[in-house]
Amino acid sequence: MDRDRETPSTAIYFQALGIFFSLMALILALFQPLRVGAGFWTFSATRLLATLLPVGVLVSAWSVRPASAMNKKLCALLEAESRRFDLLCGLALMCVLAALPPLFARLRFGTTGDFVDRVIYTHADTVALSVWGLAALIIPFALRPRLDRIKFDPRTLRIFFGFIAATGSIAFFIRRTGLGLTKENAFWGEPTVPLLEIHFLIAFLILWFVQRFVGGSRPGFSGRADFRIGLAIYLLAVLIWLSIPNREGFFSPPGRAPNFELYPFSDGAFYGHYARALINGMGYKGADIPPRPLYILTLALCHLPFGNSYPAVVFCQTLILALIPVLIFRVGNELHSREAGIAAAVLYLFREVHAINAAPYAHNVSNTKYFFADLPAALAAAFFFWMTIRLVRSLRSDTNSNAAQSAFYALMSGGALGLAALIRTQSLFLILIALPSVLFVNFRKSSERRLRSLPRRLGLAALIFLGVILTVSPWLIRNRAIAGSFVFDHPRTQTGELAASYNIGGLDLTREPDMSDGAYQEKLSAAIRLNLIRYPDRIASFVTAHFFNALIASVRLFPIRPALSEYRELWGGTPFWETGLISESPALVALGFVISCLLLASGIAAAVRWRGFPAGLPLIGLILFHFSTALGRYSAGRYLIPLDWALFVYFGAALASLTFSLRRASGFQLETVDSSAAQGPALGNARIGAKSLIFAAGTFLIIGCALPLAAKAFPLTLPDSSRTTAAEKLALTETAAARYDYLGGAIAIYPRYYEAGSGEPESAKAGYGTAPEGRLMFLTLAPEGFGTIRLSLDEAPDFFPDNATVWVAGSLNGAVTDAALVLVEAEGRSKLYRASSRQSETD
Repeated sequence: MDRDRETPSTAIYFQALGIFFSLMALILALFQPLRVGAGFWTFSATRLLATLLPVGVLVSAWSVRPASAMNKKLCALLEAESRRFDLLCGLALMCVLAALPPLFARLRFGTTGDFVDRVIYTHADTVALSVWGLAALIIPFALRPRLDRIKFDPRTLRIFFGFIAATGSIAFFIRRTGLGLTKENAFWGEPTVPLLEIHFLIAFLILWFVQRFVGGSRPGFSGRADFRIGLAIYLLAVLIWLSIPNREGFFSPPGRAPNFELYPFSDGAFYGHYARALINGMGYKGADIPPRPLYILTLALCHLPFGNSYPAVVFCQTLILALIPVLIFRVGNELHSREAGIAAAVLYLFREVHAINAAPYAHNVSNTKYFFADLPAALAAAFFFWMTIRLVRSLRSDTNSNAAQSAFYALMSGGALGLAALIRTQSLFLILIALPSVLFVNFRKSSERRLRSLPRRLGLAALIFLGVILTVSPWLIRNRAIAGSFVFDHPRTQTGELAASYNIGGLDLTREPDMSDGAYQEKLSAAIRLNLIRYPDRIASFVTAHFFNALIASVRLFPIRPALSEYRELWGGTPFWETGLISESPALVALGFVISCLLLASGIAAAVRWRGFPAGLPLIGLILFHFSTALGRYSAGRYLIPLDWALFVYFGAALASLTFSLRRASGFQLETVDSSAAQGPALGNARIGAKSLIFAAGTFLIIGCALPLAAKAFPLTLPDSSRTTAAEKLALTETAAARYDYLGGAIAIYPRYYEAGSGEPESAKAGYGTAPEGRLMFLTLAPEGFGTIRLSLDEAPDFFPDNATVWVAGSLNGAVTDAALVLVEAEGRSKLYRASSRQSETD
């Protein structure tokens, strides 16, 4: 039998399906009300036009019946595989797009308004059913080989249904216990900025273009082609992200007097404060132990060529962060195919566009325009997984070439993990991904071969540890000299916050006078251990709740809209992901979860079937990372960003698998990887030897040493800021100077003036919230101290540039210092300000 010819039963089945859909569309066109409150059978031109489409489909059903002339013409027209592929892709796209209008309109069903009347009651359902009917009629002419020869791989189906069963069990447990559904504390986050429907559409169209004009995926990898694709992705990310102006939001508010310049705020100002201290030769605010030291150093280095302008530093930061979609492409390439990597990179690139545009109206947003460590952590994590996946795949062979590759990737994996830990400490949990993978994946069943392979495995584990140690040990040694113990962060930061979160028993966590950093660190650690012993059930309960909240928020990266007022919201405009799970359309929210899980399950099944165990590493890493965040009594929000790109990889794999299936159905022959080669193709013929290992080790050691050395590498820009000099500058007598407990010189950064009754919206930071008096707020950098200054003024100063030298006399008032006198020196000018008054200028 001719493979190009469909069996009569198949053609008749699809013809019947098309007739059914078109008849349903015709019935809706005739009986559905035209507007809210309208009756049936109301004659109008709109109703008449609405009947034309389903009637046209019914006529087509008669025309393409088996053995008809139209049937033969369609067969001849679709003889070429490329035409069949284009038609199948077009039909799939049309069917999805036709379903969106009635689906989203019903998210507001039951309400009134022009939008609801215009969409629901102008026969969007009629259009959708007619399109599906037309697709059913044409499918038999576009499919090749015959439908009855299309089979599903049993292993892929097992993985797919296994994931669905696992997620269903978790959902049932959450529904019964309520864990993860009810807010537990102040650090209970909502989902971060999600994907939009348009992003999936763009990714699908790009994959169609690649499949149509470039060709299908092949088991071999071309290093030159991958480099070109990576370069194109990088340039596209840079151009698109930089083309979008900074959308002013909470963490980057509008420019204010006196300079009307953009400055970072809140957490962004925290990191910027450290970076500015570093480049001004004041170390990490002196001998402080800041969190995220590698990110602070990166910001400081961005200041060197671009100056102190916030937009210029953001430009530099974007050039670095644009590597994230490139690494995501590499991970997707390793786990499934080049097409999966492209789709994942495109999804991430445009999600970042949504994140930038969402800054004015969304909460807790992190994007390339902000000084946040979340995206740098995602960059380091993607690099770690790329190296770890390559390491695992290299273990399939015991040849000398693969042994050299394995050693190199083990060292690179450990070094990448060290870099991630210097950006976000909890990344060290990911070592639980690397070590078991090295020790147990592809372990030989034969006891003799297992024993022969064991030394190599242990050596690779040692290289992973070596990579971590080379990167983080210089920072730990520096901190030990300061705090008396090996710590990543200052006791008052992560350890202090964790101790406060776990302090169910109300233990004393205050720092006693003359207590060293090391002693205080031990006190906090002891309090954490004691609470764990006394209240294990309560701690386990809130950790579990935060963990499930993070998992729920991760799944909601897929668009789930509880409301839609107009179609332009499909491009963003409202923080629909922050509305919570209880909405006016719970059934459709649940449908969104189901669609997201089905898409994830498809991508995971395709990736695991294609590449074996390594395909599951990003998912395991995401779960582990969320658990480590939950241990700190945090969840969701910006804490998802370092690893939520892993889901994009599986979304990309699902879209790539769909285009592969459509391509095969069109008659194209694709080379695929069979089950015996589940680990995928060879890693390449690049020569990796001792020189490569030494170079990699040296690079990680240099990066690690750069952190403590940077504190001494920059010259001090404010050599004298003593009380005596400040008193002379401010013309204070000895008696007058003694009245001020704060008296000294400093460099002022981020000056902002707030009129009486104004402040930063939603800010609880001392001095920056709404207050009855007008005041100038700025941060100071000085070897003797770093702080926040509040100067009460009736109107904005007319001269107070960023990075000016200031001489301040004032009084300490909790987290801020209330200034009485401030002398500003910059650009060859000086000006003295008194609290609530201004004095004359001297040149």
